[in-house]
Amino acid sequence: MKTKLLTFLFACMTSIGVAFADASGTCGANLTWFLDNEGTLTITGTGAMTNWSFSSNAPWYSYRSEIKTVNLPEGLTSIGNYAFYGCTGLTSVTIPNSVTSIGNNAFRDCSGLTSITIPNSVTSIGNYAFRDCTSLTSVTIPNNVTSIGKETFYGCTGLTSVTIPNSVTSIGDRAFRRCTGLTSPVYNSHVFAFMPTSYSGAYSIPDGIETVAGGAFEDCSGLTSITIPNSVTSIGYMAFDECTGLTSVTIPESVTSIGSYAFEGCRGLTSVTIGTSVTSIGSSAFSGCSGLTSITIPNSVTEIGIEAFSGCSGLTSVTIPNSVTIIGGGAFSGCSGLTSIRVEQGNTKYDSRDNCNAIIETATNTLIAGCQNTVIPNSVTSIGSSAFESCSGLTSVTIPNSVTSIGNSAFSGCTGLTSVTIPNGVTSIESGAFYECTGLTSVTIPESVMSIGDRAFSGCSGLTSIRVEQGNTKYDSRDNCNAIIETATNTLIAGCQNTVIPNGVTSIESGAFSECTGLTSVTIPNSVKTIGSYAFSGCTGLQSITCYSMRPPTVTNGSQTAQFATLPYSTIVYVPADYFETYMMHDIWGLYDVRPIGSTTVQTTDLMVTPHYTTADVAWPTVDNAATYELVITQNGTVVCTLVFNAQGQLTSIAFRAPAESASAAGQGFQFTVTGLEDGSTYTYTLDALDASGNIIERHSGEFTTEGTTALEDVNADSTNGVRKVIENGKVIIILPDGSKYDAAGKRIK
Repeated sequence: MKTKLLTFLFACMTSIGVAFADASGTCGANLTWFLDNEGTLTITGTGAMTNWSFSSNAPWYSYRSEIKTVNLPEGLTSIGNYAFYGCTGLTSVTIPNSVTSIGNNAFRDCSGLTSITIPNSVTSIGNYAFRDCTSLTSVTIPNNVTSIGKETFYGCTGLTSVTIPNSVTSIGDRAFRRCTGLTSPVYNSHVFAFMPTSYSGAYSIPDGIETVAGGAFEDCSGLTSITIPNSVTSIGYMAFDECTGLTSVTIPESVTSIGSYAFEGCRGLTSVTIGTSVTSIGSSAFSGCSGLTSITIPNSVTEIGIEAFSGCSGLTSVTIPNSVTIIGGGAFSGCSGLTSIRVEQGNTKYDSRDNCNAIIETATNTLIAGCQNTVIPNSVTSIGSSAFESCSGLTSVTIPNSVTSIGNSAFSGCTGLTSVTIPNGVTSIESGAFYECTGLTSVTIPESVMSIGDRAFSGCSGLTSIRVEQGNTKYDSRDNCNAIIETATNTLIAGCQNTVIPNGVTSIESGAFSECTGLTSVTIPNSVKTIGSYAFSGCTGLQSITCYSMRPPTVTNGSQTAQFATLPYSTIVYVPADYFETYMMHDIWGLYDVRPIGSTTVQTTDLMVTPHYTTADVAWPTVDNAATYELVITQNGTVVCTLVFNAQGQLTSIAFRAPAESASAAGQGFQFTVTGLEDGSTYTYTLDALDASGNIIERHSGEFTTEGTTALEDVNADSTNGVRKVIENGKVIIILPDGSKYDAAGKRIK
């Protein structure tokens, strides 16, 4: 009885909010704190509060949802980083006049905070200090504040008014981003900080303003023109990002720097005039400005950032002045319309030797940017990262023998590239070098190559041939497999639609067949133990997988589901009959239409027939001079079907007769699957290779028997493992422990 009474009393105390004991500790060299059980946090002492590195490091963090009131002492000189992060019950705070700085993230996510009094003693407000204080309706920044940090009031959706004194000379990037309650521009005499995204029409920034802050006009899609006064010296990060209504911009002579992403995504921009005082153009500053047709980079510019003009597909020519000493990677990637790139004479860092229509780093002989008309000089030793990325107009390229390395994404997205010859001097092909070069049909890896990066040929959906030259000590294409295999590890690192995985391969690397849309079927030999993440992702044409591994291959990295990402669960997976149940119960393999492999395979003079329950896979070799191939399947002397294929192995006509009138066939190339056959039945076949006149060049013939229902015994269905075998409506049904049902062919019954 006593125990029950104590339990009742504790429950009552909890229900009225007394859910924690008093807590206390230190929060600075000369500061202590005490939190009572009513949610009042009292700090006593003098000096600076600790700057915590993470929100969870604040000593009262675990009580943050219980804190309702904060009492701060006179003599406190700073509010530390993350001090009151996530104190959602806090509604108001009075900061004493002794405080000079408010730290980063100090009141972030205090969603209940409606008012804050900032004293005149404060000179700086840190990054994210009041971010996502959604209930805050107004804030007055005192006259002594000189700087407001990055994203300080980001997401303060309840904020309707802000007063910024002229003492403030620095406002961080996106300080008022997503302050949807603000309906008027926010600025003082030095900095233009914020324009509501709802603004439409032309706008003139007031004279005297020196800085357009980061994100100031971000997403102002209705802005049609902007006048930047001659007093502005810098345009910040994302200042005009996604201002899609802008058509022209004149950057005055006073501006010295254009920030990263400053005009990113301004697709309507057709002309830009850059003042002659600009020294740096930030990363992605004009990225995605697809309407921009010309740009003049003044001789004052010394630095062009990473991807500064990427995706400017309307640009046709670019001239790099002799003042430029730094050009970031991919500065002109995706400029598919470029036909001319030239570096001015006198530039000591870069050149366009031999009128090559490219930018070459002189000291290293690295080609860092090219276009559809580039001719790579014989003195170039490396092709830099993203040098030709998304240059869709490039149809062919000759890589000279002097080149030893091809950089990351060097030709990525060059969809018009139909052929490339990699010279024997190349030792390194880096990650994504030819990613999504969908027009490529064949690739030969010379014996000199010792390093191939991840997904170097992923997404090359047109590839039908991949070959490693004899003599390469690092890679091989054993058994004419149409793939690249790392010899020492037996890892297949790149395949194509015609790849036949050899029986010595032990692993398939991440992305090996990624986006190989022409791949319709794949056979995984018993030797394969691991399959990398996304190995077959994006193989939209893949209809069946035959896996001979006795145990389901595992994924070496990434999400388990990633190995066959994007494949529909209707994809047929044939597995060894003795291990059918193991695959069915597997977390990943079991998601697909798993079926046991038939025990009988008939092979005659390189033609292979693999029968299943109601289907048969037929694969045959190419025959020289064959114009057509004719496959006839009969049963008891009656023709079941006649299939005719062209010289490329593509089906051109099909005819079914009794007893398989409703049968169908599916396949591509020199491998075909005939469906609609009867289980447990014997068939004969004849495949003729015919010349253009219809004469038989070569004939293959034989017989096969489809699997019968006796193969159910391989499932090992018994009471010890929870799998049951029952008769329903005269048919044998397999019931797994989870209640799911499967027919004799191993197909799930809905």
